[in-house]
Amino acid sequence: EEVKEEISAEVEIGAKENVDSIQSFRNFMKEKFSSLKLPKNKPYAGIDLKDGYSINFHVQKKALVLSFRSVKTDPEEIIRILNEKGLNGKDIGDGHVLKAEPGKRNPSIITMNIEIPYSSEEELASDELRENVRSYFEKFSEIFNFDQDSNYSF
Repeated sequence: EEVKEEISAEVEIGAKENVDSIQSFRNFMKEKFSSLKLPKNKPYAGIDLKDGYSINFHVQKKALVLSFRSVKTDPEEIIRILNEKGLNGKDIGDGHVLKAEPGKRNPSIITMNIEIPYSSEEELASDELRENVRSYFEKFSEIFNFDQDSNYSF
């Protein structure tokens, strides 16, 4: 009995540290991107763009996933636009290639994801990983920000 209690206490502490490191990372990103929405106690966050588009990040077990999501636009139309703008298949650095794909659960949502791997929860606090993710998220905000007059505006 006592051994089981000790193990479950360790698991709870580990889970709490995990939540804290994720929350700390989310807070770091919020400082850099003021319009970021942080759902309470979730490992993800995002910025809503116009016309039902959003850019998001999700802290998963071994990688941070950055994504562009198109919710309201017709899937064929958004793929046509992404192709037209040269974004589908675009290498945005370090071999991270944007690839438009239908959502796994909802194929009418088009997503473009990149994964930035990390090895441990502690790494979420590292300046190097944080700067890397911030840099790519900023790239996403520039590429998919349709309000600005940029080469990528829709």
